[in-house]
Amino acid sequence: MKITLMRHGEVEGGAKYRGVTDDRLTAKGLIQMQQAVEGVEIGVVWSSPLLRCCEFAESLGDVEIIAKLAEIDFGDWDGLTYEEIVKSNAEKMALFHQQKYTPPNGESLREFKQRVEEVWLALMERNEDILVVTHAGVIRMILKIVLGLKFQKVFNFMIGYGCLVVLKIDTNSGFVQLEQVKNL
Repeated sequence: MKITLMRHGEVEGGAKYRGVTDDRLTAKGLIQMQQAVEGVEIGVVWSSPLLRCCEFAESLGDVEIIAKLAEIDFGDWDGLTYEEIVKSNAEKMALFHQQKYTPPNGESLREFKQRVEEVWLALMERNEDILVVTHAGVIRMILKIVLGLKFQKVFNFMIGYGCLVVLKIDTNSGFVQLEQVKNL
């Protein structure tokens, strides 16, 4: 069984903490996603409900929209760049990456991890190859879960626009192998 995790392409408005902000793909972002899936066998497709994921996923055929695949809610940080957040909240950003701070009106990393774990378990129960169109945060959290990493280490993964992460699962033992990380 293979689970292919795909990050959405470039989004309108530039690089920022967009979380639940529902921006659309740019034309370049759509091309990135099309290029990323070239040669990939696509059967079952799951997608985040956010437009930057589901509009492309729906172009592939039948898609299951899974609310728990949405990006983490950054609360009051949503819509800000990393530089803007660090300029006024450098200490709080460091604490966030240590799982010791939640942005006002946002989702804690613990809550986010729990939500993503539920999605991972649902994927494993399906016992079939699935393409999951989602966000960098969700992909990093799945890698944290399956590789047993500490929270701080998930930010070491470069998950670029249109990135594909392929996980191969032995359905008998449940053993998960990181087969491929493909950034464009």
